[in-house]
Order: sequence, then C-alpha cells, then structure tokens
Amino acid sequence: MTRLLSILFVFILLFHSCAKDKGPVPLQVSDRSLFELVQQTAGSGYYQSGAILPGAGNSPHGSFKLRMNSVAQRVLNSAGELPAGGTFPDSSLIVKELQLPGTTQYAVMYKDGTSWAWAELSASGNAVYSVTSKGASCIPCHSGSTNRDLVRTFDLH
Repeated sequence: MTRLLSILFVFILLFHSCAKDKGPVPLQVSDRSLFELVQQTAGSGYYQSGAILPGAGNSPHGSFKLRMNSVAQRVLNSAGELPAGGTFPDSSLIVKELQLPGTTQYAVMYKDGTSWAWAELSASGNAVYSVTSKGASCIPCHSGSTNRDLVRTFDLH
C-alpha cells in the first residue's frame, strides 16, 4: 500500500510539474478596469498620427483622435489600418478620445477573447455608457463594418 501511495504521489508531482502555463490572468472587464487601461498610454499609437478626425455619417461621437495599444497595432498594415477581413487579437484596446468642448470622453473597445467589450467613459473615469450594457447601442452601427472586426474608422477616414 505504501508503495502504491508513493507511485501515486510521484505521478501527481510529475503531472503537476508538466502542466502548461496558462498565461496571464485575464482582465476582469469593468468600467474601472477599462479606464485604467485607457490611462496606460505606454506603447499606444495614434491612427493617422493623432489627427483629429471628424465624426462621419450619423456617428454619435463627434470629432476624435483614435489610439490603439501595442496588441492591436501588431495586426495593422503599412497604412496603419486593419486589413479588410482581419481581426484584432485578444486584449486589443481601441480608444476614441472624443474632442468635446471643455472635456474629453473616451469611447472604448476592448477585445475580450473573441468579442468586444464596449464603454464610454468621462475624463474622470465615470461611466457615460457602461460596459454592462454589452454594446447594445454600439453594435448596430458598428455591424456595418464587420469586415474590419466591427471597427468603422478605417472605412470612414
């Protein structure tokens, strides 16, 4: 019996030591965690060199600057755009810095696995449009550009 327990113990040790690393703990997506990501600008890059882009079509956002984290930037082509038919990888962050009189708001898309988390946040981090809404007001407009992973900017600017 002791020998059987010893063999079982060794087997468990071997199995545990050979387990693959599961990688970093995934982000617990919330308005607060998205605001914290928005504040981390290291490694971020601006679309069209940070030009202020006008709101297009019936966009509710108005004029904005668009920036992406380094994860999102990895899949951009030489023009700085996601190629038609492309998708952004998990943990991509896309931030529209809305240029409103007197304040800035952030319209945020965060790739959480294979879907997007959507939020609009004030300059102080308060939810104007909470991630808990699951993009219900965003997706209908953004669905017009499914060939670029629901990002409309590349088609409009």
